[in-house]
Amino acid sequence: MTKGTSISKTYSPKEVSLQEEIAQVYFSNKPHIKTKRKKTIFENLWPGMRFSLSIMSGIALICLACVAMNKLYRHNMIMAQSKAKYAQSLNLLRDGRFDRSLLKTNGHGKFSDKFITLDVSGSGASAFQLDFKVPINISDKSLTILARGRHGGEALSICLKDSHKRTYRLRDIYLVSGWSGKTLSLAEAAGAIDLREVESLKVEYDFDRAGMDNRLNVDRRIYLKDISLEK
Repeated sequence: MTKGTSISKTYSPKEVSLQEEIAQVYFSNKPHIKTKRKKTIFENLWPGMRFSLSIMSGIALICLACVAMNKLYRHNMIMAQSKAKYAQSLNLLRDGRFDRSLLKTNGHGKFSDKFITLDVSGSGASAFQLDFKVPINISDKSLTILARGRHGGEALSICLKDSHKRTYRLRDIYLVSGWSGKTLSLAEAAGAIDLREVESLKVEYDFDRAGMDNRLNVDRRIYLKDISLEK
């Protein structure tokens, strides 16, 4: 019986090192770390560029909106001036509704479908003001008001203001208990204010000035239906 011979192979240091590296790559439990790709200059700058573009877009939209609003405002002013100049009659208030092509405010008071109610209960006086979109020329016009009181005898007055902030109060109108039209000449205000540049008209109701019954249970309301300026 022959004896077996054992043959052992001797590896060089380089081979041993290579085998260890292979073992570490394929059999190591450590996760393989991937290296990150370096971003380009454009990718680094894009977040800031996107923010800047958003701001610029917002500014452009705001500018466009301002231009559009300015054009609309100028158009409305031209239309109001033209209407005030050429119309034979300007119905500032008609059946309790204001002419929005001429007026920029609705004043104060209680509004219904047909008339405005002014109530001075507890205060003794009330008023509402109509502001024109542009100063208008009323030097060739008279003022007509259709109104009624609750009892009759209530005092109603009109105060005009020009573009120089000067004011003039016309003579009082005394109401009756039924609907009645009152016409006032504006000539008396010609020396006090510029009737070619009137910017507002205020309707004032003073219950106490008319010498009415001041008992708390007295109905102190008046009603306004129409206000017009006519040649």
